[in-house]
Amino acid sequence: MSKENNWPSKPCLAPLTSVNIMPNGQYRPCCWFWNEPRKDADGNNVQHHSVRNTTLDQYRNEVLMPMYKDMEQGKYPGGCFKCNTKARSRWDYYERLYSDVRADNPKHVGLRTLDLRFGNLCNASCITCNFTNSSYFDKVQKQGYWLMEGENAHIPSSEARKEEISATMNWYEDPSVEADIISKLQDIDHLYVTGGEPTINPMLHKILQHLIDDNRASEITLEMNTNGTNMNGKFASLIKPFRKIVMFFPTKFSAIEKNIAKCKEQMGHEDRLLITPTVNIHNFFALTQLFDWCNTNGYRVADRLNILSQPHWQNIAQIPKGMLDTQLLKLEEVGQPKAAKEMRVRIENKSAFAAKESANNKWNHGGQEHKEVTWQDSLDLTRKWFESRGYDLKLTNIPDFL
Repeated sequence: MSKENNWPSKPCLAPLTSVNIMPNGQYRPCCWFWNEPRKDADGNNVQHHSVRNTTLDQYRNEVLMPMYKDMEQGKYPGGCFKCNTKARSRWDYYERLYSDVRADNPKHVGLRTLDLRFGNLCNASCITCNFTNSSYFDKVQKQGYWLMEGENAHIPSSEARKEEISATMNWYEDPSVEADIISKLQDIDHLYVTGGEPTINPMLHKILQHLIDDNRASEITLEMNTNGTNMNGKFASLIKPFRKIVMFFPTKFSAIEKNIAKCKEQMGHEDRLLITPTVNIHNFFALTQLFDWCNTNGYRVADRLNILSQPHWQNIAQIPKGMLDTQLLKLEEVGQPKAAKEMRVRIENKSAFAAKESANNKWNHGGQEHKEVTWQDSLDLTRKWFESRGYDLKLTNIPDFL
């Protein structure tokens, strides 16, 4: 446990009400929890609890319920360190949703939130992503497009490493895992899904259809993180009965524009559609245009913007300070002071700069170790990505390319 003492006065409700299944199939109580290495009494590594070795009931009864009991005694596990803060935390989120479920016997509380992150099955190869999160990078590499190769890059350098990663990401293909998850949906009221790309994942289709057949869809909030490229008629009709929060991470903009319109047709008056840009060097200088497009079309941008940490060379921490400050001022001038303030605060708290500090000593590319990732490195790598695909560098609005 951290020496800081900003822990909540009440135990967190995540262990009582929530399970998160990571892209590699490992369990967590929530998306903020950090799975630390597990050791036995002799110091040997022990396999993490995952869908491959533990059922949902086993994980809740053997891990999460004792965790909640420890929290009642003020003993928070090390993996909860992000909530040891004076700022709003994930604890607040669960408290807002489920404060009515506190009980003397936590075993009587059903699973309410299920957070599913479906491996790396995806249909896109976004510049901010990598093979660990999208199997599509393998196809793109074979088509001859430039990708940064390496352990912390777009794609591993060897086929053996690709196979090793893929073997940990295909848990959703196991019929027994699918059956176990579907059998535990009776108390669910919030379903969060991402990937990979969730809209093309067959397990998600089966889960949604099960909830529809069980006449429970209208009681469930479906929060979906999608690249927005696959909102076909069949899938759109599948999500229609649910209460929806749909978040788009922009990829190919022409496809997104069309599919956002399709999605909106399926949304009821209580549903929400959020545009959640992942702010990085390639869209930072075009944020004013994005906000203008959203305002024109009546789309809401998420209150809390994502700031990309990795890959390091795409982090906005790489942007020279004068250039950074000028663009933040432009955001304020076009009526987005909240977004500008959010980025300033998070940069001052080093949430963006942490990755750069790490990169200064660890970045390795093409067999050459770099002591520091420079702005020129970022520009050179951006040029390689864009030119190999025939893209116009001016689309980024990066001043160096205008």
